Amino acid sequence: MSDGTRYAARYFDGKTARAQDVSIALTEEGIAIYRQTGILLATWASGNIVLAERPRRGEAARIGLEGTTARLIVEDPGVIEQLSEIAPAAHRRIRANRKAVFKIGAWSGLAIGAVAVIVLVLIPLLSAQLAERTPESVKRRIGNATLDQIVDILPRLPTESGQVKFCTDPEGLTALRRLTDRMMAGAETIPDLRLTVVNAKLVNAFALPGGIVVLTDGLLKSAKSPEEIAGILAHEIGHVVYAHPTQAIFRTTAVSLLISAMIGDFTGGILIAGVAEWALNSAYSRDAEREADDFAVQRLNAANVDGEGLALFFEHIMKEAGESGEESEDSVFKLISTHPPSAERLAFIRSNASGTGKAMTAAEWNDLKWACLTTADRAP
Repeated sequence: MSDGTRYAARYFDGKTARAQDVSIALTEEGIAIYRQTGILLATWASGNIVLAERPRRGEAARIGLEGTTARLIVEDPGVIEQLSEIAPAAHRRIRANRKAVFKIGAWSGLAIGAVAVIVLVLIPLLSAQLAERTPESVKRRIGNATLDQIVDILPRLPTESGQVKFCTDPEGLTALRRLTDRMMAGAETIPDLRLTVVNAKLVNAFALPGGIVVLTDGLLKSAKSPEEIAGILAHEIGHVVYAHPTQAIFRTTAVSLLISAMIGDFTGGILIAGVAEWALNSAYSRDAEREADDFAVQRLNAANVDGEGLALFFEHIMKEAGESGEESEDSVFKLISTHPPSAERLAFIRSNASGTGKAMTAAEWNDLKWACLTTADRAP
């Protein structure tokens, strides 16, 4: 039935992802596919021709060869009319190769499984080894860079109303350092700590690589007692001692790079967003959180600081969360999203905390709560 008309098309042979610019002719036997040089490239029998999808007005025709993933994309709508004459069955059996679908599904399942093994097993193991072998000077550089990024990102949160700066009141920072020295006295491992307070309204505390521990002014203002702050501070120092922040950043970076490779984004946008999200949410594993809780109780006991303050803080979180036991998205106590359930942590603290003393004097507590009376653009 050929009238000699040839249609321009793009040809995918099903073996490679490369498209070839070709011309096709429709004959009684089927479709003849020609290179641009005029050399015959392939022929498709009319009985094996299927439509890859139901054609819509104004859209290119997508024609497939049954039993393969080869396809033709033809912009000229006139090809559909001629195709109905040489391969009427093509219109009735829109391409649905069960074998191909099964293969795609199987390979997709294997790919998802492989990614899950990489993310859940290999990356955590590698992150722990890298954190153990990373020099402290490198950890400090990573921590400083992450802290600068956090200070830049915090003003964009709905809780904030202006630029976030570093708190510099000497009396307040001195009170914080005295509390830290008291709790760490006699500890087997005493890391080189850098205590930082920022004047963000967000109620949060987190540790960064290089011994950096950050408290927000919102946390200091919301705390009902210095014992609450002592417990939270000891918990974050526990993360530093066990190198959890470095492990978490390595893990987040690796996952971000993996996602970038999968979707073809190598601009660094996903990587930056991943690290920032980790830093603000402090998304540690539950085992890491339990280690930090255990460390916090040990140090509170050693300093004879009443652990009930930390327990009361978690009770406050549970009240904010309501009966569901999960912290709401708009809760001001959105501390660490992957912590074990607050009820479990509360029971552990009350069962193991033995301290009964105050964390600091009333004057020191007042100084600490006003640590952001003076601020600066750079950390002191």
